[in-house]
Amino acid sequence: MAWLDDALFWFLAPGFIVLFAGLRRAARIDRDMPAGPERWAEPSAATVVAVALVAAAAGLGAWFAVLLAASTVGNVLVAVTLIGWARDRGDGAAAVLFGGNLLVVLGLAGTATALEQTVPMQWAEQTLAMAAQGMFMVASIRLRGRVVRGPAPSVVRGSGP
Repeated sequence: MAWLDDALFWFLAPGFIVLFAGLRRAARIDRDMPAGPERWAEPSAATVVAVALVAAAAGLGAWFAVLLAASTVGNVLVAVTLIGWARDRGDGAAAVLFGGNLLVVLGLAGTATALEQTVPMQWAEQTLAMAAQGMFMVASIRLRGRVVRGPAPSVVRGSGP
């Protein structure tokens, strides 16, 4: 089942890149800011996968580092985008929940290599991961509710750069 564990990052890395592009564009549109088509996302995701494939084909373990780095950077960019968007919409609680999710995810990434992987440790990590995903879900629902209701309170429609 090692292939299944490895497959996660092959999809996670490009997924976070494309997700960031979509969220960034949506947040900019919501703020009445110019939002390009984000045509860089798919080529960037494809480049990350191609570099990792070349490294894997060459027998280098660097493929994992490439995918892990892209996943981590993408995750941080998604979180920062969502935190900013929630703050713009006046939902400090959602911003805190998105930030809490990010802190837990980054913390868990550090414990995976630093701590002995016992059964109780696995249960603790899975419980924390579930709590982090719960925070993300609640924050997403809150943000969606604010965006659906109408224009952001801090945005004056019609004025822009």
